[in-house]
Amino acid sequence: MEVAKSKYIDDGGHPIDFAFFNNGGLRSSLPKGTITTRNVYELMPFENELVILSINGAIATKLFNYISAKDGVPVSKLRMGIKGGQPVNVLINGQPYDSTYIYKAVTSNYLADGGDQMFFLTEAKRESLNMKIRDALIEYMQLKNKKGEKLTAQLDNRIYHVQ
Repeated sequence: MEVAKSKYIDDGGHPIDFAFFNNGGLRSSLPKGTITTRNVYELMPFENELVILSINGAIATKLFNYISAKDGVPVSKLRMGIKGGQPVNVLINGQPYDSTYIYKAVTSNYLADGGDQMFFLTEAKRESLNMKIRDALIEYMQLKNKKGEKLTAQLDNRIYHVQ
């Protein structure tokens, strides 16, 4: 998401609000230790590109319902509970979801084209970043490396179940 934010220029100054992808987009895992370009190609062998969607309340409702039905998908800057198969307590950038707001979301062209049964996304206004997702991952890793930072993973319950 950080690379997408750095590449995206919106005429109105509206930044990217959140990101979402699908579970099938990653085909392997990254090794502990040194990560090579080959590892990233194995992780994401597809030619999918990053796109920005303008998501209104109707599309967002369908997206959150989809995420609930799938029991979660990879997201960034989005947090939500699932209760009885329905989305609850949706937060975007730490703020309660507002159905009257038009959100900017980064995802893959595959999903924006209706892939993985996300047909409702074809209704959203779309802008291309002209960048492969794989290249964005490589750029992100290179930036972290230049800063002397290590890649880490931590579970933070972005998608969680409510009793």
